[in-house]
Amino acid sequence: MEECLSSFPNTVRLGYREVSHESCVLGDWTVIQKELATNHKPRAATNHLRQIRSFYEEGEETVWITFHDNKLWWCRAEKEFSLDSEKKQVQEGLG
Repeated sequence: MEECLSSFPNTVRLGYREVSHESCVLGDWTVIQKELATNHKPRAATNHLRQIRSFYEEGEETVWITFHDNKLWWCRAEKEFSLDSEKKQVQEGLG
């Protein structure tokens, strides 16, 4: 987490490398659910799917939060996303 906050400022990083970015872009959530179900229990797979789907579908009005080092970190992110050099999904922060 600290590396993400210090090395990649102004970005929202998803980090689900095991799911198909292409399927997410297409909104093929049935395929993603099946991919997640191979490595997770049903309830966990559904929770992961919800997080992934939010990353790809939420608009710029969404406030993304995380906690690190006893601090709340938050931002809004651009709707557009890309893959970084490690094939992690990334959105640029606004402001």
